[in-house]
Amino acid sequence: MRVLFFCSLLFVSWSASGEPSHADRLTTHGSPRPRAQNAVTEDWPHFLGREYNLVSRESGLRTRWDKETEPKLLWELQRGKGYAPPVAAAGKVVMAHRLDGMETIECLDATTGKLHWIDQIPIDFGESFGYPEAPQAPPTIDGDKVYFMGTRALLRCYDFESGEILWKRDLGKEFEVETHFFGKGGAPLIYGDQVILNLGGKDNSAVAAFDKLTGDSRWTTEQEWDGSYASPTPVSFHGQPRILVFAGGKSKPPHGGLLSVDPQTGEADFAFPWRATREASVNSSTPRVVGNRIFMSEAYTEGGVLLDIGDTMQPTVFQKLPKTNVQFMTPLVREGRYLYGITERTDITATWFCLDMETGEELWREGNYGRGNFLETADGVFATGEFGQFMSVRLTPEGPEILSEMQPFYSPETFCPPTIHDGLLFLVQSTTEPDGSSEPRILCFDLRR
Repeated sequence: MRVLFFCSLLFVSWSASGEPSHADRLTTHGSPRPRAQNAVTEDWPHFLGREYNLVSRESGLRTRWDKETEPKLLWELQRGKGYAPPVAAAGKVVMAHRLDGMETIECLDATTGKLHWIDQIPIDFGESFGYPEAPQAPPTIDGDKVYFMGTRALLRCYDFESGEILWKRDLGKEFEVETHFFGKGGAPLIYGDQVILNLGGKDNSAVAAFDKLTGDSRWTTEQEWDGSYASPTPVSFHGQPRILVFAGGKSKPPHGGLLSVDPQTGEADFAFPWRATREASVNSSTPRVVGNRIFMSEAYTEGGVLLDIGDTMQPTVFQKLPKTNVQFMTPLVREGRYLYGITERTDITATWFCLDMETGEELWREGNYGRGNFLETADGVFATGEFGQFMSVRLTPEGPEILSEMQPFYSPETFCPPTIHDGLLFLVQSTTEPDGSSEPRILCFDLRR
């Protein structure tokens, strides 16, 4: 064990030597079947997947089952609080959560759940509106390194193999970052040799970039908006690379909106205001882009909007969509045109919908599975529901169809998107089941065909 003192914070970092060892919270149930011949596997190294679009090229996956043949549970690991989904690469899974009063980063073997390394930092956590202050966004894997910005805006770079901390920056102190209602959010974006963050620091440092090898500062985007729970994403308009940042967190009076940032300089082409008019709200859903058109949404007062980016890199409103109020899930775009998302802010009213981004027409709205997520693979689309449902679905402009469904657990606040890697499915149960039969945990299922 190593006990390291940095920036007046206590880091407790532990790394397994040799083969990964069992954590005392781990329960194993079996081994996965062999991968199908010619099956394609792909890493899911950061939020929204390799191409930042909720699409994986994984194939050889099961899309049909019944009660007797549903995907088998391989292992489960008790975890703490938080809504950060796991990421996966090279046969390993990395996740962040709040465990025993510690902000915890763990690296696990994807097939067995055994522990490779763990890092823990004591933090004085709080709660808002009945929800825990805890990690809200996942780490980012980039080659042989892992990057994570925690609940208090402490940015760390780890060695992926050993868990050694290579460098760190206490951005919460350096930039006086507001940590929102539930702690800092937004996953790190690796762009070239930079780490780019939706920061929301004082002195108008809305977005910030750092050297990914050393942690040295590169640039900041001058804008007064606070950071949000949306993650920065790389896009291109008229052949020009840009980073979209949907800013706007806890502020009074409330302010925020969309920034389009030059990744080399940090200069913003525009700052388009789009945020709820009430203070108790925050921008959370990552915008989606088709061509030079953007869809973005908040869930409290304004709803959604379609923006067109002209050749001067300035936005114009194509259509406002006040009833298309996506809260925190990121919609899935298919066929370069059709956007599939989930509206509303409560489990009772949340509804699947399809929007034609070319015309702005809503084609359908149906199904109530709470506030879940979609993920597309080479074999089909999967969906999660707010109470632990996992489904294989068909999504078309004509409507949705449930092909197969299972209920691995029954508990509210299943907000984490699913992760698929190497034919394995990873789901996060964020709360204790009402009957007390199971506590928060990460579960791994065999999805191989």
